[in-house]
Amino acid sequence: GGGVGLECVEMTEGAQLAALQVFGASSAVDVVVEGLLVSESVKNISRLHLEGCCSLSAWALQRACTRFTYLTWLDVKGAVNVDDASLLHIANVCQKLQLLQIGGCTALSDEGVIAFCQQVKNYVPLPTRENLLPDAALVKLSLMNCSQLTNKTLCGVAELLPQLRDLCIYGCYRMNDDALIRFKRTSSLSKINTSGCYKITDMSLRYLMQIRPTLLVYHKHREFYAPLTQRDLR
Repeated sequence: GGGVGLECVEMTEGAQLAALQVFGASSAVDVVVEGLLVSESVKNISRLHLEGCCSLSAWALQRACTRFTYLTWLDVKGAVNVDDASLLHIANVCQKLQLLQIGGCTALSDEGVIAFCQQVKNYVPLPTRENLLPDAALVKLSLMNCSQLTNKTLCGVAELLPQLRDLCIYGCYRMNDDALIRFKRTSSLSKINTSGCYKITDMSLRYLMQIRPTLLVYHKHREFYAPLTQRDLR
C-alpha cells in the first residue's frame, strides 16, 4: 500500500530529484529505498519523506542517509524500526539537516535522543544577528506521539539545541513542567506544540512566553511542517 511522489528540479548537470516522498508504504519500502540508492539522479536530494512507512528498516534508513548527505528535511514519522543507532547515524552523516520528524518512532529511547542532540550540538553553529538561520542548523524537531520519551529527552533538547525554533512534543504525556522550564533565555524557541502533554501546565508555558515573548503555542500537529516566518526568526 501507499505510493511514491517525486519532485524534480533542474540542476546544471541535468535533471535532479530535489525531494522524494514515499507515503504510507506498509510493505516493500526497503526495496524502493534500495533502488534509489543506485540512481545518480537522486544523489543531491534534499528532502526525504517516509511518513507512515512502518516497515522501513533501520538498516535501509541508515544506507539512505549515508547516500543522501545533502538532506535538509527528513520525515520518518511512524517508522517503528528506527532506533537509537539510526538516529545517531543521522546526526553523523546528515549535517545539513534543518527539519527532523521522528514522531511515532517508538523504538527510540531518552538516551538515544540525547546522544543525537549532543552530536548535533557539536557541528551546529549558533545563530548570530547577521545569520539567524545558519545553513547547518536543526531548527524544527518533532517527537510527536513518542510516548516512551520522558523529561530526560526534553531536558536534553532544552540544553543541547539552543538553535531550535520549532518543537513538537504532541502526545508525549510523560513530559512535565520540570523539564519545560529548562529552556533558557538564550533559547531560540519560537513555536511549540504540547497538546496531549497533560502534565505540562500553563505555568511553564507562561515562563516560556516570558523568556520568549514571540513564542507561538500551536495545537495541530500538521502545523509543524509550516515554513518558518520572519516572526519565528526574531
